[in-house]
This record gives sequence, C-alpha cells and structure tokens, in this order.
Amino acid sequence: GLDVAPDGTVVFSSRAFAEVWALGALTGGTLGGVTWILGGGGTGDFTLTADPAVTPIAAFAEQHHPVLEGSRLTLFDNGPVGAEARTLAIELDVAAGQAEIVGVHAMAERCRIHGAAYTLGNGNTLATCADKAVPRLPPAVACTRSAARSSGSPRSSAGLATNSPTARRSRTTGTTSRR
Repeated sequence: GLDVAPDGTVVFSSRAFAEVWALGALTGGTLGGVTWILGGGGTGDFTLTADPAVTPIAAFAEQHHPVLEGSRLTLFDNGPVGAEARTLAIELDVAAGQAEIVGVHAMAERCRIHGAAYTLGNGNTLATCADKAVPRLPPAVACTRSAARSSGSPRSSAGLATNSPTARRSRTTGTTSRR
C-alpha cells in the first residue's frame, strides 16, 4: 500500500521485502528519490526497537497500510506465517536512524488480506481485517465507490461492504459483524 503524508512525502509498503520506503515529496508532478527505508527485520536506514512492556517483538512482516503523520508511522502488521496480526505505531527519528515501536494493538487472529490500521481523532486505533479476497465489484457498486470518493468521504473502502452482494466478514477492534 501507499500513502501521501501531509508534507507530500509518499510512503510505500513492500510486503514482499518487509520494508516501508519514504519517497521525496511530489513536486511539479515529479516524485523525489528514496528518503529512507524502514525494514521489519533489521534492514534499512533505522535500528528498530521496542520497549518490552509494549511488545516483545521488535520486527514486522507482510505489513501494509502505512500512514505517516509527522514522525509517527502506523502499519498493519500481518507478522510471520502463523502469527497473529497487529497494528503498530512506530516513532521515527530519521536524523538518528532510530525507530521505536511505541504502540501495538494485537488482533485475535491472523489477517491474510485487506488489513488496515486507522488512528482516530481521539487517539484510538481502528483495525480492519478480511478473510477472503473480495470478488470483482459489479458495475453498480463500482459507481457507488466513485461517487463516495468524489464526495470527500474517507479513503477507506469500509462502506463498500454494505453495497456488495457478497457476504464478507469485517472485524474492528473487538467486534465481529456480518454483512
């Protein structure tokens, strides 16, 4: 996944490499070069640490949905095969090359696809997860999606599940619902 930070920095998550890359801001339609790389397994430009009181695991794998706000990076971490999924809040000190996991929300199970972590206005984290790939949307739903995005609704596609004729399980923090 990718995100554009408020300062224009493009943040890209590569699940295959367990890395998050920051690319220079878009300027005049041109994307800048690689600014930094954070590796979930000790690679990249940072030393990744975690306070053992927060999490004993100072790593991430198969992550996605990166969001960079100031020096705080949030990720949805699928973790290694067999691990439970979790959301991570990582404080970055780019100048010192330090990255510290400062917040974790563990999911009760593994999330194979479509996981995301959103920081809400009150500081809480909303985590979403799906079990199965969503089939191609019928044209009527695709139109609804375009209308929702152009009307200024949030970037997430959470509202699309209600328009989909396909049963899909969606999880938020501590809640399971079927649509």
